[in-house]
Amino acid sequence: MTQLETLERVRELAFDPELNEFAVGTMSPLTLRKSTANGGLVPKGLTDFAQVAQALSDPQQNDPMMCNLITPDLTEMVLIMFPNQEMTKGVASRPC
Repeated sequence: MTQLETLERVRELAFDPELNEFAVGTMSPLTLRKSTANGGLVPKGLTDFAQVAQALSDPQQNDPMMCNLITPDLTEMVLIMFPNQEMTKGVASRPC
């Protein structure tokens, strides 16, 4: 997660479900906001590994919500999609 290319790809993936008609919202370390001088919790425009690691480490260690969404070794994070209950009511899952 600390490679810039990986972080930006995951950022894109974190926002994609918000555009789905079956979703009413999403939550991830990349969609949550924190009031800081540089913007969000994990701001855009980071330029190296150390900045990304710091941006992920601080909330992972100090925020009760983030410690559940970012693994301690910074290799994984959780992306949550909240389904639209009205649209998903009665929809059976289909085999792949």
